[in-house]
Amino acid sequence: MITSDAGNQFSPCIQFDLPFKTTLSPFSSEFYLRPETAQGILVNFKRCYEQAGSQLPFGIAQIGTAFRNEISTANGLLSAREFQQAQIEYFIKNRQESVKNFSEVKDMSVKLLSYKQYLDGDNQPHSTTIREAIEKKIIDHEYLGYFIGRCWEFLVSVGLDESKLRFRQRLPNQHFAKDCWVCECLLNCGWTEIASIADRSADELKAYSKASGTDLSVFVKFDNPIQKELFSAKAVVKILVRDFKQNAQELKKAIETASQTEYERIQKELINKKFTINGFELPAESIQLVKAVQSVHGESITPIVIELQFEIDKIDHSILEHSFYLRENDETKTIFKFSPNIAPCKCAVISFMQKDELEPITVQIIKQLRKNGISCKVDNSGVQISKKYARFDEIGIPYTVIVDLDSLTDKKVFIRERDSMTQIRINIASIHQTINDLAQGNVKFEELK
Repeated sequence: MITSDAGNQFSPCIQFDLPFKTTLSPFSSEFYLRPETAQGILVNFKRCYEQAGSQLPFGIAQIGTAFRNEISTANGLLSAREFQQAQIEYFIKNRQESVKNFSEVKDMSVKLLSYKQYLDGDNQPHSTTIREAIEKKIIDHEYLGYFIGRCWEFLVSVGLDESKLRFRQRLPNQHFAKDCWVCECLLNCGWTEIASIADRSADELKAYSKASGTDLSVFVKFDNPIQKELFSAKAVVKILVRDFKQNAQELKKAIETASQTEYERIQKELINKKFTINGFELPAESIQLVKAVQSVHGESITPIVIELQFEIDKIDHSILEHSFYLRENDETKTIFKFSPNIAPCKCAVISFMQKDELEPITVQIIKQLRKNGISCKVDNSGVQISKKYARFDEIGIPYTVIVDLDSLTDKKVFIRERDSMTQIRINIASIHQTINDLAQGNVKFEELK
C-alpha cells in the first residue's frame, strides 16, 4: 500500500497497546498500569452502593494518576503519558426519571455542536439552554443535560473563558456509549478536549460482573407491589442423583436459582421432554416448573452509568492560557487573572511605607487571615508600592491589603483588586470575612464600594 498524497510506502502493521504493560511479583506476572481511574470505582461498586444506603441514584468520584502509551506526546501537558485524571461514575435506575436540582441548570446557556449538525457541514457551535436542547432531542435526557450544565458551570468558575468553550457530540461510531459529549477548550494549538460526559448504559458493570463472576446488579423496590405471572422451580433430587451423581447439587442449585428468562427457555424446551442447564442435558422429570401470579415488590437491575471525566492537567494548562494577559497601556506588566476561588494565594499584605509603627497592624492582619485558613503573602521590601503590585499581579494574587498611617487611628485598611486596580477601605476586624466572601463568590468587589 502507498499513501494517496506523497506516494510513499506504508510501514508494516505492528501490535500497539494503549495501556502500559509491565511485570509484577518475582514470577513476572503480566500487569498493566491503569489507563483511567474508573476501574477502582467499578470494582468497589457494591460496597459503595451499600454505603450510600442501597439507594439509586448515587455517585462515586475518584482522582488520581493514569497512564497511556501515547504514540507521540506534544504541546506540553496536553498529550502526556502520565497525567492526573478525575472521574465520576453516577449510577441511575433509568433515563426517564426526573433529576433532582435540574431546575438549577435548565435555563443555563451552553454552546453545543451536535453530530447531526457536524454531518450537515455546520462546524459552528450554537448557544442554547439545557432545557431547549433536551426538548429538541439534541441532548438525550435530563441526566446528561444536568451534568453538561454542571461541567460548564465548574469550568467557568475556575477561570476558563466561556467564549472559548464548547460541547461537541461524538459521532455514533466514535465512542463506546449510548451518547457522549466532549467539552473542548480553544487554546493556541486549537480545540482541545478537556472533559467528557457519556451515557455508558450498563455495559461496563455487566462486563465487570461477567469477568469477575460477581453479581453487580441491585434490587430496586417498586413504589407499589405489582401482580405478575412468575415461574418457580424445584429440582427433583432423586432423578439428579440417579443420572448425574457428583453434579447433582450443582444442578439443583442452578435449577432453583435460575432467572425468569432461563425458566421461559426451559419451558419451551420441555416440549421435547428434556432441557439444558449449565451445559447438561436433563430429563423433563428432573424439574417441577410452576407458573403462578405473585406479588412483586421490586426487581434486580444493572444500573446505567453516567460517566464524567476531567483531564486535570489539560484544565490546568487551559486556566494558565486563558488567565494570562498584558496590562492595557503597559505591556511590560504581565498578569494572571486567576479566579479568586482557585488562586493559590488569596491576598497579599503590605505597608504603604516602611514605618515601625505599622508593623504590629500588619502582623495582626496576617495572623487573622492565616487563623481563618486564608493563604496570604507578605512583602516587606523597600521597593515602590507599584512594583509590589506588579509582583503580586504576575503570580495571580487577586487582592492586596494595604496598611497606611490612617490605619493607626481609624482601624481600617485598603483592599486593592487585581484586575480593575480599584480600592475599597474596610475595617481591619472584618478583613478575613471580606476576603473569604470574595474568594467564595458570595459577594462581588464592586458591591463593596
